[in-house]
Amino acid sequence: MELFDLLRPEAVRVMSKVSSKKRLIAALGDLAQSALGLDAGDTVAALQQRESLGPTGVGNGVALPHARLPGVERVMGSFILLETPVMFDAVDQLPVDIVFALFAPQNAGFEHLSALAKVSRLLRDIDLRAIGIAGGAKKCALAIEHFGFEQCVDHTAFATSKDLRAALKSACPDGVDIYFENVAGKVLEAVMPLMNTGGRIPICGLISWYDEGALGGHAGGGAQDNLPKLWRSILVKRLSINGFIISDHWALFDAFLADIAPRVAAGEIRFYEDITEGLENAPKALTGLLNGQNFGKQLIKL
Repeated sequence: MELFDLLRPEAVRVMSKVSSKKRLIAALGDLAQSALGLDAGDTVAALQQRESLGPTGVGNGVALPHARLPGVERVMGSFILLETPVMFDAVDQLPVDIVFALFAPQNAGFEHLSALAKVSRLLRDIDLRAIGIAGGAKKCALAIEHFGFEQCVDHTAFATSKDLRAALKSACPDGVDIYFENVAGKVLEAVMPLMNTGGRIPICGLISWYDEGALGGHAGGGAQDNLPKLWRSILVKRLSINGFIISDHWALFDAFLADIAPRVAAGEIRFYEDITEGLENAPKALTGLLNGQNFGKQLIKL
């Protein structure tokens, strides 16, 4: 399926007088009726129902509202370019000015998700360099050769956060815009001074602290506590740091699946799992996880 299969020329508009999300959805309904022959009221109701599950503003000024409607025989779309962006409850809290709406049959499955993924990739792909941080040469090789990272820095090769920071600075000479935090400890201390102003840090885990008796427990017994310095970096660089918990994002699961599943199937995104057989081996697997022995997602097969 190509983009021109989804979008007719008459379903493309440039609009200047749209002042709110509600009016934008109404405009999508009117456009769907005039260009695609869909009922405007049904279209608006279906789009609003989908928005109630979670906003379809995907960030970077882009919204991908979509709905399944009775009477629609194939996936089709409409496109609106706004002269003045409007707030759309987007995931990055920024207004949108590019709106690509998709309408699918009620029983559409893969075709709907495939179309959503194609449009999402077209409108959202941005130029990012992915630099990995892993423990050991084998894991770094896996990050580059299997997962496609441009480079990977072995944090176990450096005794101090200062030395690790120098290696990361060499790999990221323009600084760090996004740091996915799943480790903390020395790695966090190394990365923080390299964060660019306005950078973002989703916090998913703090595994280097998990086996210290308490979070950050390693700072006891006279050891230096570097958290004040790290938190000052948050202040002066105006960083955005948020906890990342999957249950907060269930409403976006359809959009995530539509974007990511085809990429996994095409080999653009790869995954790796460490599977341990039997519940009786779970404690050993957990110990290995805390010691960094796993290469992928640690799973227990029952």
